[in-house]
Amino acid sequence: MMYRRTLTCLVLCLLLFGATGALGQDVPDADDDRPEGFGGCSVGTARGHCGTVSVPENRDFQDGRRLDLFVAVAPARTDNRRPEPIVVLEGG
Repeated sequence: MMYRRTLTCLVLCLLLFGATGALGQDVPDADDDRPEGFGGCSVGTARGHCGTVSVPENRDFQDGRRLDLFVAVAPARTDNRRPEPIVVLEGG
């Protein structure tokens, strides 16, 4: 259930932010800069990369329990890329 809510939130954010300024522009091939271990996927109407990132449950104990977070990356659609990513993390 949590996975579905997270994916829904990511898709809605990508649709909302991806629609601004992208009309009439070519979308770069998503395979050009795919992170290692990520596969191609569709996020809303955008092509992107999907995979998991393993993070420590408690950053103070790096050897402790780890969590696998599902990550979807939608590359910039224009050449005018900004250095700051948009990150959505749902959970508590």
